[in-house]
This record gives sequence, C-alpha cells and structure tokens, in this order.
Amino acid sequence: MELQRLPYVGIHPDDYASIRGVLDDAFDGDDGDGDGDDDTVGLDDFSDFEHWFVMRQQDVGIVAVTGLLTRDIHVGESQIRVAGIGGVATAASHRRRGCAHRLINAVTAFVRTEIDVEFLVLQCQPELIAFYAAMGWRAVDQSLFCTQSDGELHRSPELPMVFALGHPPWPDGSINMNGLPW
Repeated sequence: MELQRLPYVGIHPDDYASIRGVLDDAFDGDDGDGDGDDDTVGLDDFSDFEHWFVMRQQDVGIVAVTGLLTRDIHVGESQIRVAGIGGVATAASHRRRGCAHRLINAVTAFVRTEIDVEFLVLQCQPELIAFYAAMGWRAVDQSLFCTQSDGELHRSPELPMVFALGHPPWPDGSINMNGLPW
C-alpha cells in the first residue's frame, strides 16, 4: 500500500469523494432509531483539514485516511498553536493491518519537520486510548469544548490526547478548540 499526503487545496474531486466515503463508513454510527445512522452529528460538523494523509491500495483505491490542520486553541489561560489530527479512519476491509498506525506516524513526522507547533492534539474515544498511548500520545484529564455547526460551544464527549514535540509541558485548564472539532 502506498501512503500519500494530499493538500486540501487543489485535491482531486475523486480523491475527496473517496476520503469522504471512508469517513462515512467509519463514523456512520447508529443512534438507535433503526436507520443505521447517527442523526445528531454529520461530517459537516467537523473542520476541513489542510492536509489529508491516505493509504491507497492498487486496484482498490483509498482505504485509510486521516486529516491534519493547524489552529490556535486556548488551554486554561494559555493560547497555543497546535496541529490537530482527526478523521482517523480505515475501511472495514483493511482494518487491523497497521494502516492507522502508519498514517499517525507519517503525520507526526510531517509535523516535526514542516510545521512549527508545540503539540499535536486529537480527540479520542475511550476504547482507543491504548492504541494512541502505545505511539507516545498522552490522555489529558481536561474538559474539551468545540463549536458545532449550530454556532454553540459544546463539551465534547471525546477525550483529548496530546503528543508533545519537545516543548514546554501541556498547560492546565479546560480546552477550547476555537472552532469546529477535528
């Protein structure tokens, strides 16, 4: 499988459609109403990424994705510039093959050399904490707030995790993502 970085600006429409397909497949939860989808949050409730990292398999296409953006966020009284990783998703047919691990490592390497930030940040489901912790990420016990498409600030049910890039320690205080979640 081939790993690629695709800048969002100028992305080919077919690639974007494939990325959205993998995300739809991975994040299309069931809200219990029997229709197989989650009516409360759609992909429009998430930030657009500056870069997409994708895994392509010949004759299949894009099978795993993750997005990357940079943003100034507030943590307590501090404002810090971070790289946000989100939309980590693998097609059902390619799970448990190391795709997500390779994507996260590629994003981390890219950020280390190309982006001037102190931390990488992601929002994590509790069942995935061990996966990210094994790659050096640390869960932080702080409330995480994001603006949703309704314009209101909401507390996220997901847990924040950070990856320090050799800079000062993560500050104390609640986290305001200053925009849509990623």
